[in-house]
Amino acid sequence: MARDELLQLQSTLVTEIGASHYFKQKFATPPAELSGLNPQHLSLLARMTHAKRLGKIARVLPVTYGVLNPELPTIFPQFVEEFPMRGANGVANAIQFHHFLRRSCNRGNLRHSFVGDLSACESALALVSLKEPTQSWRQVHSDVGRPVFVRRAEHVVFITCSHDVQPLLAMGTFESDAVTRRAVHLTFAPGTGNTEPRVFELHPALFVWAQRLRRWQRPKREMLPLIQTLCKAGVLQCHHSDTTP
Repeated sequence: MARDELLQLQSTLVTEIGASHYFKQKFATPPAELSGLNPQHLSLLARMTHAKRLGKIARVLPVTYGVLNPELPTIFPQFVEEFPMRGANGVANAIQFHHFLRRSCNRGNLRHSFVGDLSACESALALVSLKEPTQSWRQVHSDVGRPVFVRRAEHVVFITCSHDVQPLLAMGTFESDAVTRRAVHLTFAPGTGNTEPRVFELHPALFVWAQRLRRWQRPKREMLPLIQTLCKAGVLQCHHSDTTP
């Protein structure tokens, strides 16, 4: 078998075992390219693949998974149909699942309307956990007397929620009374050393300002205490210099 044919066969196999029709019938007729494979073995492989994908999502979105557990038999086949598996990365699959949940919340298809916000926050935590924190205020504050420039920290994630799910993130479990419906503007930044990622709630105007601060700017002196707080929270990166970096 030629290399191109082998690659095409592998691609067809990956697409087939990731298909949603294995949720609807015990055995499915494989495509012509896979006609030599045992349908029972193919079905078993597909179900194992889906179970493994769900397991990876559950590890990245544990609280979301706990909230949705009663609904998973219904919604997971829908997710597989709308978002075919594109790889084995757990965070990437979790982000796909988050997008599906956002869409489902907008349609009113889920029991709890806050699930989209919860999955967004857990996805953000997973993303920043993979990154190293940028230089903090404390590291540059020794250069007192020189002008301070600030910009948005490199790996910070900004999330606007319509529900306050912070109590669920703190508890790590689902308590329906812990969620309140209000606009929340959160930032997620990598932790320092071996610490957990840092979650910080901002005033809406400050949230927008920090989110747009992609280039170095010199803040007014009266803002320095606030700048110091935001740098410690991992939201901003500071730099001392006589000229703009």
